[in-house]
Amino acid sequence: MTTLSDIDLLALSDQAWDVVDPAAEHEAEEETWTAALRHGWPPPETVDDLRAHLDEVASSVQPRPPALPLRAVAAVMAFLAGHPERRDAGDALLLEAVREAYGDAVPDDVAAWLAVRRRAPEAHRRRHGAPGPRRSGARPSAPDAT
Repeated sequence: MTTLSDIDLLALSDQAWDVVDPAAEHEAEEETWTAALRHGWPPPETVDDLRAHLDEVASSVQPRPPALPLRAVAAVMAFLAGHPERRDAGDALLLEAVREAYGDAVPDDVAAWLAVRRRAPEAHRRRHGAPGPRRSGARPSAPDAT
């Protein structure tokens, strides 16, 4: 069980939202989530305490559809708190966080959201300001055979 020291909950939340919503398509939900986190509560002593608190917050916040599941945000935040050495923010981290939080009992809303996300084009999951791959409609020329 990992013991947490001075945790910056808002910074942790920002990192989690970068993973869960890299295209920032759910900014209103993020603002609602952040406001819910700001209510006074004692700092968690363990990742399990943090996870329990975040699950309570996720259950109490009811965003309007179509919404991403806030339990996914909670799972990523708890994962990042327990694994501060992780620096990547991609889908692999998201899947590992969900697996660690829920094991084989992934909530239906999270499982459905992940299934839709897997089918989404990569460009829609890119962070703000990240350059997209350049594509050209022209085919490369055949090598000169002379």
